[in-house]
Amino acid sequence: MATYTSDLTSQVVNAADSSTGWSELASPHSSGSTPAVDTENFYHNAASVSQGTGQASGQSAGMQYLAGSALTWTAASNWCVFFWTYYTAPTNITSWSTGGLRVGVGDADNDAFMYNAMGVDFDLLPLACWQSTAIDPEVTSDQEVGTVNNSTSYRNFAVLPNVNAKITKGSPLAADVIRYGRGQILSTGASVLFSGMATFNDNDTTGRYGLFTALGSNYRWKGLMQFGDASTTCTMSDSNAAISVEDTPRVLAGFNKIEVYHASSSITWTSVSITGVETSITGSAPVSAGDFEAIANATIAFNGCTFTDMGTFIFQSNSTLTSCVYRRCEEVTQGSATITGCLFDDAAGTEAITSTAATLGSLTDNTFNSSGSGYAVELGTTSDDTTINWDNHESGYTGVAGTVYTTGTGDETIHITYNGGTTKDISVVAGASTPTVHNSGTGTVTVTAGQVVTKIIVKKPDGSLLTTQDANVLVEAAAGGSLSVGTDIIKGFTDASGEIQDTRSFATNQPITGWVRKGSGTPFYKEAAIGGTVDTANGLTVTIQMVSDE
Repeated sequence: MATYTSDLTSQVVNAADSSTGWSELASPHSSGSTPAVDTENFYHNAASVSQGTGQASGQSAGMQYLAGSALTWTAASNWCVFFWTYYTAPTNITSWSTGGLRVGVGDADNDAFMYNAMGVDFDLLPLACWQSTAIDPEVTSDQEVGTVNNSTSYRNFAVLPNVNAKITKGSPLAADVIRYGRGQILSTGASVLFSGMATFNDNDTTGRYGLFTALGSNYRWKGLMQFGDASTTCTMSDSNAAISVEDTPRVLAGFNKIEVYHASSSITWTSVSITGVETSITGSAPVSAGDFEAIANATIAFNGCTFTDMGTFIFQSNSTLTSCVYRRCEEVTQGSATITGCLFDDAAGTEAITSTAATLGSLTDNTFNSSGSGYAVELGTTSDDTTINWDNHESGYTGVAGTVYTTGTGDETIHITYNGGTTKDISVVAGASTPTVHNSGTGTVTVTAGQVVTKIIVKKPDGSLLTTQDANVLVEAAAGGSLSVGTDIIKGFTDASGEIQDTRSFATNQPITGWVRKGSGTPFYKEAAIGGTVDTANGLTVTIQMVSDE
């Protein structure tokens, strides 16, 4: 059974439970009415606190809540104060940058650092909606009310609009439940779903966390979306969900993040779309675009998913990404993940993918479109001269295809720092595009195009893979090709996956002949013949099923 929890059970104030502690801000923000419990205009539980603000324009009225003691706070950890606020006449307040509505955190009555939260041009306010704003009080404030003497003692919580004209009727300014913490929704157990997260988040009485909110058929997300923890697994299989990352300009980097814990967790997403913010209300890139990290080596499978304008992604070896799109995202750390048929378009980082020379072969049939200022793949530093295969497609990267540059621009297809004493070759598989390469090392790197893979797969009599690594394979050139008859193409033993392969280019289609033997060590198998033709464009894969010899 799925279980959903949040750390935002800690409340600074719940307006439905208590009206004490609220007051009007001091002059010059004291031209409104006394804040009062409002049982007609609320979002959480049964009441909010509202205030009339109609005596003058500008920041003439505001309200505050003074807690009995300072919050117990965890510094430098992406903790925030979460304000639910509302203004019933959205066109009457100014823009976000001019403090259309600011919320504040301070240490004493009438003393608070104020932060831009809402504006006539920002987020949900133009629709006259209740809005949840996350404020990290460790961020530099937009305004100071009074004088804050202790910037780490959070006890006073204020709401201050900036209005264009006075409103003489009603109480347009309202605040509902105020909470604090990391902003985590933790999902554990079996059958976890996005809809279950939203139902938990949106519960009228116990929820209204503002972390994962259902908006029609879509979801709106901020904070920490965590699947599993150090001691509890999470199993999730969901599809066709559309999620938008909230613009949270007054938090620290890393606030919006997805984390997967416990090696036994299993997360499968199919056709899931997560869309961030290309340009924040601040006019620059968002402070926290939305990151993803496999904290543990859980089983993660993303199929046909689309991630747009997000931050970094970190995977491990049990992750499989198939036919996904990463558009204007920051770098993806492969971590030995298998990545096939994905599109990396206009990457926002210094590279679209961070890989290694040893794991590049697990990136196949992907497409990289240059942003004009970053590599497609960063391979890091190596001295290993083993040939690596390039089986991907790219466009728009700097330089002449197949050229290795020792002085790069930062926009070549591949960047490697090779310090080996012999030549390291990057072999371009047939059908792949020929990359440009920037080598920052002291060794020599070459690019060989037009190579294909000849692969032999050996199976047991029951059809399962022979994984004992002791089947002896010989593949030789037969008559009719460009190689001399009898030239060795493959010679050796199968690996732990029952496979052995060769990568090279052929001038013409090459017929082959050969055999597979396993005559030492039980079980014994009869010799099996190998035949076929290696195609110059597609290579050749031959599967051999052995016959018992016992």
